[in-house]
Amino acid sequence: MGLELVQIITSARGEAKQLDEALRKARFRTHHSSDGPTGMVEAKEILPALIVLDVDLSGMSGEEVCQHLREDPHLSAIPLVFIGTDTDESERARMLDLGADDYLTKPVGGHEVVARVKAVLRRGRPALADPNQMIDLDLMLEGVWCGVSYCGHRMQLTTSEWSVLQRLVKRSGKPVPQEELIGGLWGEDGLVHDRELDRMVKALNQKLAESGCPTDTISWTPNVGYLLKRPAA
Repeated sequence: MGLELVQIITSARGEAKQLDEALRKARFRTHHSSDGPTGMVEAKEILPALIVLDVDLSGMSGEEVCQHLREDPHLSAIPLVFIGTDTDESERARMLDLGADDYLTKPVGGHEVVARVKAVLRRGRPALADPNQMIDLDLMLEGVWCGVSYCGHRMQLTTSEWSVLQRLVKRSGKPVPQEELIGGLWGEDGLVHDRELDRMVKALNQKLAESGCPTDTISWTPNVGYLLKRPAA
Protein backbone atom coordinates (compact mmCIF):
# COMPACT_ATOMS: atom_id res chain seq x y z
CA MET A 1 0.00 0.00 0.00
CA GLY A 2 1.46 3.42 -0.99
CA LEU A 3 2.00 6.32 1.36
CA GLU A 4 -1.04 8.57 1.74
CA LEU A 5 -0.90 11.89 -0.11
CA VAL A 6 -1.59 15.16 1.72
CA GLN A 7 -2.16 18.30 -0.35
CA ILE A 8 -1.03 21.56 1.28
CA ILE A 9 -2.73 24.68 -0.07
CA THR A 10 -1.02 27.82 1.22
CA SER A 11 0.57 30.94 -0.25
CA ALA A 12 3.15 31.13 2.56
CA ARG A 13 6.33 29.40 1.41
CA GLY A 14 7.84 29.09 4.88
CA GLU A 15 4.68 27.57 6.23
CA ALA A 16 4.45 25.18 3.29
CA LYS A 17 8.04 24.05 3.88
CA GLN A 18 7.40 23.45 7.59
CA LEU A 19 4.24 21.44 6.95
CA ASP A 20 5.90 19.51 4.13
CA GLU A 21 8.87 18.50 6.28
CA ALA A 22 6.72 17.46 9.25
CA LEU A 23 4.36 15.35 7.13
CA ARG A 24 7.15 13.71 5.14
CA LYS A 25 8.96 12.77 8.37
CA ALA A 26 5.69 11.10 9.41
CA ARG A 27 5.81 9.11 6.13
CA PHE A 28 3.16 10.98 4.17
CA ARG A 29 3.57 12.05 0.55
CA THR A 30 2.91 15.75 0.06
CA HIS A 31 1.94 18.15 -2.71
CA HIS A 32 2.07 21.95 -2.33
CA SER A 33 -0.34 24.26 -4.16
CA SER A 34 0.51 27.95 -3.83
CA ASP A 35 -2.98 29.45 -4.30
CA GLY A 36 -6.65 28.55 -4.22
CA PRO A 37 -7.49 28.18 -7.94
CA THR A 38 -4.36 26.10 -8.52
CA GLY A 39 -5.16 23.99 -5.47
CA MET A 40 -8.63 23.12 -6.74
CA VAL A 41 -7.35 22.15 -10.19
CA GLU A 42 -4.55 20.04 -8.76
CA ALA A 43 -6.85 18.40 -6.20
CA LYS A 44 -8.85 16.92 -9.09
CA GLU A 45 -5.67 15.63 -10.68
CA ILE A 46 -4.01 14.07 -7.62
CA LEU A 47 -7.08 13.19 -5.47
CA PRO A 48 -5.28 13.54 -2.11
CA ALA A 49 -6.17 11.55 1.00
CA LEU A 50 -6.48 14.86 2.89
CA ILE A 51 -6.13 18.59 2.25
CA VAL A 52 -4.47 21.06 4.63
CA LEU A 53 -5.94 24.45 3.67
CA ASP A 54 -4.72 27.89 4.75
CA VAL A 55 -7.56 30.29 5.52
CA ASP A 56 -5.47 33.29 4.43
CA LEU A 57 -4.71 32.55 0.78
CA SER A 58 -3.79 35.07 -1.89
CA GLY A 59 -6.27 35.64 -4.70
CA MET A 60 -9.01 33.39 -3.31
CA SER A 61 -9.70 32.87 0.39
CA GLY A 62 -9.49 29.46 2.01
CA GLU A 63 -13.17 29.80 2.85
CA GLU A 64 -14.05 30.12 -0.85
CA VAL A 65 -11.82 27.18 -1.72
CA CYS A 66 -13.51 25.06 0.95
CA GLN A 67 -16.96 25.91 -0.42
CA HIS A 68 -15.95 24.97 -3.97
CA LEU A 69 -14.37 21.71 -2.80
CA ARG A 70 -17.47 20.72 -0.84
CA GLU A 71 -19.70 21.48 -3.85
CA ASP A 72 -17.62 19.33 -6.21
CA PRO A 73 -18.95 15.72 -6.20
CA HIS A 74 -15.47 14.38 -6.99
CA LEU A 75 -13.79 16.22 -4.11
CA SER A 76 -16.49 16.73 -1.47
CA ALA A 77 -15.59 13.65 0.59
CA ILE A 78 -11.87 14.49 0.88
CA PRO A 79 -11.07 15.35 4.53
CA LEU A 80 -10.00 18.95 5.04
CA VAL A 81 -8.05 20.61 7.86
CA PHE A 82 -8.02 24.41 8.07
CA ILE A 83 -5.04 26.35 9.43
CA GLY A 84 -5.59 30.00 10.34
CA THR A 85 -4.87 32.82 12.75
CA ASP A 86 -8.38 33.31 14.12
CA THR A 87 -8.71 32.43 17.81
CA ASP A 88 -12.38 33.38 18.10
CA GLU A 89 -14.43 30.27 18.86
CA SER A 90 -17.46 31.33 16.81
CA GLU A 91 -15.30 32.02 13.75
CA ARG A 92 -13.54 28.65 14.04
CA ALA A 93 -16.93 26.98 14.43
CA ARG A 94 -18.14 28.74 11.27
CA MET A 95 -15.24 27.23 9.35
CA LEU A 96 -16.18 23.79 10.63
CA ASP A 97 -19.76 24.44 9.54
CA LEU A 98 -18.45 25.02 6.01
CA GLY A 99 -17.40 21.37 5.94
CA ALA A 100 -13.90 21.37 7.43
CA ASP A 101 -12.95 18.42 9.62
CA ASP A 102 -10.63 20.35 11.94
CA TYR A 103 -9.14 23.80 12.50
CA LEU A 104 -5.61 24.49 13.74
CA THR A 105 -4.54 27.91 15.01
CA LYS A 106 -1.21 29.32 13.82
CA PRO A 107 1.59 28.98 14.61
CA VAL A 108 1.11 25.25 14.02
CA GLY A 109 3.75 22.86 15.35
CA GLY A 110 4.85 19.94 13.22
CA HIS A 111 3.88 17.32 15.79
CA GLU A 112 0.42 18.84 16.20
CA VAL A 113 -0.41 18.95 12.49
CA VAL A 114 0.75 15.35 12.04
CA ALA A 115 -1.36 14.19 15.00
CA ARG A 116 -4.45 16.02 13.72
CA VAL A 117 -4.01 14.75 10.16
CA LYS A 118 -3.70 11.18 11.42
CA ALA A 119 -6.78 11.59 13.63
CA VAL A 120 -8.91 12.98 10.77
CA LEU A 121 -7.81 10.18 8.44
CA ARG A 122 -8.58 7.52 11.07
CA ARG A 123 -12.11 8.70 11.69
CA GLY A 124 -12.84 9.20 8.01
CA ARG A 125 -11.71 5.73 6.99
CA PRO A 126 -14.75 3.39 6.62
CA ALA A 127 -14.65 -0.18 7.91
CA LEU A 128 -13.79 -2.13 4.77
CA ALA A 129 -15.23 -5.39 6.04
CA ASP A 130 -18.71 -3.86 6.16
CA PRO A 131 -18.78 -0.83 3.82
CA ASN A 132 -22.60 -0.58 3.74
CA GLN A 133 -24.64 -0.70 6.92
CA MET A 134 -28.41 -1.09 6.78
CA ILE A 135 -29.96 1.15 9.43
CA ASP A 136 -33.54 0.33 8.54
CA LEU A 137 -35.48 -1.03 5.59
CA ASP A 138 -34.98 2.15 3.54
CA LEU A 139 -32.02 3.85 5.25
CA MET A 140 -28.42 2.82 4.55
CA LEU A 141 -25.04 4.19 5.58
CA GLU A 142 -22.67 3.79 2.62
CA GLY A 143 -18.99 3.68 3.57
CA VAL A 144 -17.58 3.29 0.07
CA TRP A 145 -18.47 6.87 -0.88
CA CYS A 146 -18.92 8.35 2.62
CA GLY A 147 -22.66 8.98 2.33
CA VAL A 148 -26.15 7.94 3.33
CA SER A 149 -29.14 6.90 1.27
CA TYR A 150 -32.84 6.81 2.11
CA CYS A 151 -35.38 5.29 -0.28
CA GLY A 152 -32.80 5.55 -3.05
CA HIS A 153 -32.01 9.25 -2.42
CA ARG A 154 -28.26 9.59 -1.80
CA MET A 155 -26.69 12.33 0.30
CA GLN A 156 -22.94 13.11 0.56
CA LEU A 157 -21.55 13.58 4.08
CA THR A 158 -18.31 15.05 5.34
CA THR A 159 -15.94 12.53 6.94
CA SER A 160 -16.77 13.91 10.39
CA GLU A 161 -20.52 13.62 9.81
CA TRP A 162 -20.05 10.10 8.49
CA SER A 163 -18.02 9.16 11.58
CA VAL A 164 -20.70 10.47 13.96
CA LEU A 165 -23.49 8.67 12.10
CA GLN A 166 -21.48 5.45 11.99
CA ARG A 167 -20.99 5.53 15.78
CA LEU A 168 -24.71 6.12 16.32
CA VAL A 169 -25.59 3.23 13.99
CA LYS A 170 -23.22 0.83 15.73
CA ARG A 171 -24.88 1.54 19.10
CA SER A 172 -28.10 0.08 17.65
CA GLY A 173 -30.72 2.51 18.96
CA LYS A 174 -28.99 3.32 22.26
CA PRO A 175 -27.74 6.82 23.12
CA VAL A 176 -24.03 7.53 22.58
CA PRO A 177 -22.43 9.79 25.22
CA GLN A 178 -21.40 13.15 23.77
CA GLU A 179 -17.94 12.72 25.35
CA GLU A 180 -17.47 9.58 23.27
CA LEU A 181 -18.52 11.35 20.08
CA ILE A 182 -16.23 14.32 20.76
CA GLY A 183 -13.33 12.05 21.70
CA GLY A 184 -13.81 9.95 18.58
CA LEU A 185 -13.82 13.02 16.37
CA TRP A 186 -11.23 15.33 17.85
CA GLY A 187 -9.44 13.42 20.60
CA GLU A 188 -8.68 14.64 24.08
CA ASP A 189 -6.74 17.63 22.75
CA GLY A 190 -9.38 18.64 20.21
CA LEU A 191 -10.52 22.26 20.06
CA VAL A 192 -14.15 21.37 19.49
CA HIS A 193 -16.61 21.66 22.34
CA ASP A 194 -20.20 20.59 22.92
CA ARG A 195 -21.61 23.42 20.78
CA GLU A 196 -19.60 22.34 17.75
CA LEU A 197 -20.92 18.78 18.13
CA ASP A 198 -24.46 20.20 18.43
CA ARG A 199 -23.97 22.11 15.18
CA MET A 200 -22.68 19.00 13.43
CA VAL A 201 -25.69 16.95 14.58
CA LYS A 202 -28.01 19.73 13.40
CA ALA A 203 -26.34 19.64 9.97
CA LEU A 204 -26.65 15.85 9.90
CA ASN A 205 -30.35 15.99 10.75
CA GLN A 206 -30.85 18.53 7.97
CA LYS A 207 -29.13 16.28 5.43
CA LEU A 208 -31.13 13.25 6.58
CA ALA A 209 -34.32 15.31 6.33
CA GLU A 210 -33.39 16.29 2.77
CA SER A 211 -33.15 12.57 2.05
CA GLY A 212 -36.70 12.08 3.37
CA CYS A 213 -36.04 11.09 7.00
CA PRO A 214 -37.80 12.82 9.94
CA THR A 215 -36.18 16.10 11.03
CA ASP A 216 -35.34 14.63 14.45
CA THR A 217 -33.79 11.34 13.28
CA ILE A 218 -30.89 12.09 15.65
CA SER A 219 -32.21 13.27 19.02
CA TRP A 220 -30.69 14.43 22.30
CA THR A 221 -31.11 12.28 25.41
CA PRO A 222 -30.69 14.57 28.46
CA ASN A 223 -27.56 13.95 30.55
CA VAL A 224 -26.50 11.10 28.23
CA GLY A 225 -25.87 11.92 24.59
CA TYR A 226 -27.29 11.47 21.10
CA LEU A 227 -29.58 8.73 19.85
CA LEU A 228 -30.34 7.63 16.31
CA LYS A 229 -34.08 6.99 15.98
CA ARG A 230 -35.10 4.26 13.58
CA PRO A 231 -37.41 5.53 10.84
CA ALA A 232 -41.04 4.54 11.30
CA ALA A 233 -42.08 1.47 9.39
